[in-house]
Amino acid sequence: MSTSPGFFGWDCPLERNHDDSFTSSPRHSLCALRRFFYCHLETESNSFCLGERQIDFLNGFEIWDGLSRVVCVKVVVISNKGGITLRVRFDFRVDKLPILYRHRIMSLIKEAIQISDPEYKAILYPEGFKRTKPFTFSVYIPPGFKTTKEKFLLDDGLALEETVFLLEREISLFVSSWAPEFIVNLYNGLLKLRKFPLFEFLSESGERQTHHIHLVRAVVLNERKITAEEVPFKTMSPISLEDGNDEPIEILKNDRVDQEELKRFVHHLNVVQDKRFKDLRGYGLKKPLEFVPNKITRKVVKHALKGFRDETKKPYMFLTTYHGEFVLKGDMEDLRLTYQVGLGLRTGQGFGMLEVV
Repeated sequence: MSTSPGFFGWDCPLERNHDDSFTSSPRHSLCALRRFFYCHLETESNSFCLGERQIDFLNGFEIWDGLSRVVCVKVVVISNKGGITLRVRFDFRVDKLPILYRHRIMSLIKEAIQISDPEYKAILYPEGFKRTKPFTFSVYIPPGFKTTKEKFLLDDGLALEETVFLLEREISLFVSSWAPEFIVNLYNGLLKLRKFPLFEFLSESGERQTHHIHLVRAVVLNERKITAEEVPFKTMSPISLEDGNDEPIEILKNDRVDQEELKRFVHHLNVVQDKRFKDLRGYGLKKPLEFVPNKITRKVVKHALKGFRDETKKPYMFLTTYHGEFVLKGDMEDLRLTYQVGLGLRTGQGFGMLEVV
């Protein structure tokens, strides 16, 4: 018996069928559910408890473990005290991807949330002001791609000729959050969406050609435990940070760390993380973070945002970012939340995602 893919597989991909539906092993689905939420799942029920958290389900479907039936569909209520960290990898098939891709991945995430839960999407992306996002993401483009220059359209119809990756292998979208409701809505929304019009390319004759991104599988990843106040990290997406005047902080000069600039970098890093934590959990850093570079490289990234274009009349911005390995010191709870939601500015735009070394 096939099962609806309304829940996460634990390192168990949801495979696409010939009719574009998804299936996974029923036994794996149930085991994944138990392992993922670290709970006892009651049979013949429309809810289960995880400690003090009550998780409810709507519009049940059947999951079989070979012995009993469980009726459930998607998480709609989760009380997050301290958070259950979620890290998920979504694999996609797409034949070409412009170097200016982050804004379209943001649009993909928004569309998936909108499909799954419009009210939650309105809370996460309110009209008129910016809200700190409880997640970060990174896009992995596997080696073996070729590059070319092609014309494509940005969100507002602006035509641009830029570098485009020609892909033969699947790309991966890694997402990390401390908010289970976000991950569940993203997951369910992507399964309903299945494919998304990522970019419109322009042929030499000016004809528009829409290229879609297709979901292939979703995998819930194991999270590394943080049990110390000093953790070695590496970047999965580059760290973006500026000073109070929106100017880049150049911590590398002639490939060596400038200690005075590093002090400024750490100061502004603490200011940013403290504010983000206050927005997310109600209080800021428990103690200041220390950032110790190990193998750090400076990287200038092109980043397209409609608000920036409207304000500056420029097609995209140049961001001075850093990627590589470093040690972060601080309170364990602060380090854990940093691991969950990213480090620095623009984490909800695909910057600052970390992995423990």
